[in-house]
Amino acid sequence: MIKLEHISKSYYDKKNPSKTVNALKDISITFPKQGFISILGPSGCGKTTLLNILGGLDTRYEGNLIVNDVNTKTFRGNDWDSYRNSHVGFVFQEYNLIPHQNVSQNVELAPTIAGASKIEAKENSKKMLEYMDLQDKITQKTNTLSGGQKQRVAIARALVNNPEMILADEPTSALDTKTSQQVMEILKEISKNKLVIMVTHNIDLAKKYSSKIVNILDGKIQSVEDLENEEEKKKEEFLEKMPQNYKYGKSKMKFKTALNLSFKSLMTRKRRTFLTTIAGSIGIICLSVILGIYNGASDFAKDMSNKALTNRPIRISSRRNYSSEEYRQYKKQKKEYEKEYRKLEKEARTSTKISNPEKKQEKLNEELKRMAAKKNKNYFNNLSSEYQQFILNMQDQNPDAIRAIAINRNPNAIFVAKKDGKYFNMGDNFAEMPYVKDISKYYDLVGNKGKWPQAKDEVVVTLDSANNLNRNVLAALGLDKRDDIDVEEVIGKTLATFVPLDNAYKKVEDSYHFVSPEELKSLCENGVENGVKLKIVGVVKEKGKEENGLVKELSRFYMKTPILSEAVIYSRELGDYIYQNNQNSQLCKLQNSVDYSILTGPGEKAKTSDDIMNFYQNFYSGSGGKTKEEFLMDLGVSKSASRIYIYLDNVEKYKEDIFKMLNGYNENKADKDQIQIPELSDMESMVLTLQSICFALLLTIGLASLLTSLIMISLLTFISVLERTKEIGVLRSIGARKKDISRLFKSETLIIGFFTGIFGVAVGQGLSVIINNWLANKAEVSKLNLVKIDIKVWLGLLAFSLLTTVLAGVIPAKIASRKDPVKILTGTNN
Repeated sequence: MIKLEHISKSYYDKKNPSKTVNALKDISITFPKQGFISILGPSGCGKTTLLNILGGLDTRYEGNLIVNDVNTKTFRGNDWDSYRNSHVGFVFQEYNLIPHQNVSQNVELAPTIAGASKIEAKENSKKMLEYMDLQDKITQKTNTLSGGQKQRVAIARALVNNPEMILADEPTSALDTKTSQQVMEILKEISKNKLVIMVTHNIDLAKKYSSKIVNILDGKIQSVEDLENEEEKKKEEFLEKMPQNYKYGKSKMKFKTALNLSFKSLMTRKRRTFLTTIAGSIGIICLSVILGIYNGASDFAKDMSNKALTNRPIRISSRRNYSSEEYRQYKKQKKEYEKEYRKLEKEARTSTKISNPEKKQEKLNEELKRMAAKKNKNYFNNLSSEYQQFILNMQDQNPDAIRAIAINRNPNAIFVAKKDGKYFNMGDNFAEMPYVKDISKYYDLVGNKGKWPQAKDEVVVTLDSANNLNRNVLAALGLDKRDDIDVEEVIGKTLATFVPLDNAYKKVEDSYHFVSPEELKSLCENGVENGVKLKIVGVVKEKGKEENGLVKELSRFYMKTPILSEAVIYSRELGDYIYQNNQNSQLCKLQNSVDYSILTGPGEKAKTSDDIMNFYQNFYSGSGGKTKEEFLMDLGVSKSASRIYIYLDNVEKYKEDIFKMLNGYNENKADKDQIQIPELSDMESMVLTLQSICFALLLTIGLASLLTSLIMISLLTFISVLERTKEIGVLRSIGARKKDISRLFKSETLIIGFFTGIFGVAVGQGLSVIINNWLANKAEVSKLNLVKIDIKVWLGLLAFSLLTTVLAGVIPAKIASRKDPVKILTGTNN
């Protein structure tokens, strides 16, 4: 039973309160549980307003609406939604069917929102359509139906949830006389077991079919005519045909239903959906290519870094690297103090007080000294025999990771050769044989007579990839004037003579000078005490193919250093001999006994390692100031190796472990005993830095494109809201919540986001193939994957597209959910 108590409803005009309309004025009436009630009255008298209040569409009024003894004043939003869904069925003047849904789907919406399963909704829909004699129209689109058929579909939708009350607003006004009578017969039959309340202007139809007529004028009930025969009604078959098997709870549109509605709506506007997808995908395309470049460049940088470490060894030098963060802070602090000093100078120009700039300079110097004191006081790596053995043990423990180790123990060993009758020192072209398990894996002996050096007096000479031999070697062999040289002409020839340190220098006044060319000639031709004549026993060439194109160009950055990087390689036996000879030389003993360089004579004394401030100033300014250790190195004498080269294999797999082991040496050691090693990869760091800068620039462009796309999607979604306004009203009338309406349009943007993501990444993938092929051709390489869009990028961008498009639809969805169903269904929505 429905009861109205003192219901009043006014429409206020905020701009002009005097134009306020009182639609209903103190309406009180009780409606029975069943019967056909017609509400008559002229236009604007409040009929539709009363119907909307009864149906729970309009909840802003004064007075009480009591349903089955429950005062609806306690109802909240969800309660009203459930009320409309399960207790009320609406039949509209203009049918209000959803055009992109077929007949059955239009009817199924109500039970689906009520929480019925898909099967139950279909069964109930089918039953109601059969009752309406529309069983042959179930799968048809609603725009193919006649007016009467559309109204019967609307009635089936109103009845499918077996509501207690049917509200019909001018249900026959758009129909011809015959069809109107058919619709009225249906409503009359329904009224035998339910309450049917109809708003109409047609007095004849009202009197013919109604059990009661309520006349309204100017918002007030003028009269109530009771036309019902008092005899007891018989129950008809209609009740048995109504769905009775489902218990309805709170109304809720399932997400799947929202997706289905949105998808079908989009498919009715295929061209616009396609254009929206393209518009939205522009940002995704840009981002996919940018992320692909970032991924590809990262992998390319790592690959180039690995190539760099493969072709350029880890170089551990006896001198530490001081281009550190501490020094940069030192320079920054110095700059700040100098700026402060200039500021004081400027202030002094307008001041009447006498200032003393020397005091400020003293303060600066004190601060610089304080900062310098924080630095490591030892700026030499002691590459001692102990550390050399540590490195060699690493090679034994990691045979798959380290292919060779070169230890430079004799940086300035003297090897004298003859050129054009004159003798010269070609020591810069000599290097000791590195520690390598199987040199034949990396180098080939050219010719049939060659071998690797074993004895103290044996050497091999190296060729480059074009079979060029070092010009100094050719000159020493007297072959520098020839074009083509046979390998057999080189093997077996004497190349140079090792000259001990004491024989290579002579005293001139208070310093030692390298001997003259004439004295070198005498030494070599007459024989040098403790000297060694060296003969060539083999000619070798590195294995591998010539690099072309981009790889060749980029190889210049990492300066490929072969294992046998010098022109002449001598045996480790000779290396041991030279090391001992230099250590036991008289010049070495003399240099150790004085604090100046014996090569330049008494003068500026050696700088101590403790004078760090002086070291900074001299080292970075390029001025003098060597230590005693450096004086010994100038002689070719060192207590430790000058450099160690570690050549890696399987760089990508092992480099982290190797660097970890190298750093492990320093654990629990005093600062002066620690060994500073280079950073993991200068090449990778450089490329990644450039990559980050480019990525930031490209990302800005990509995000700008994405923002434009999102604005476009948001506008198109808003247009969709305007186009689907009638659908919003229908859904609200059958119990859809505000949340459901919001979800409906979020679902639409979610679908667009999915299409956008798939299309954008697919196009991005296609562009990546085109760009990579183009770059590969330009770079003259067989394959180049500089733009790499992998599965992670695919999934990431798809998720990002879904998220951003949903966000773009938040505002339009909010607008849609706040639309007033009363205004929509009465045609007053704006």
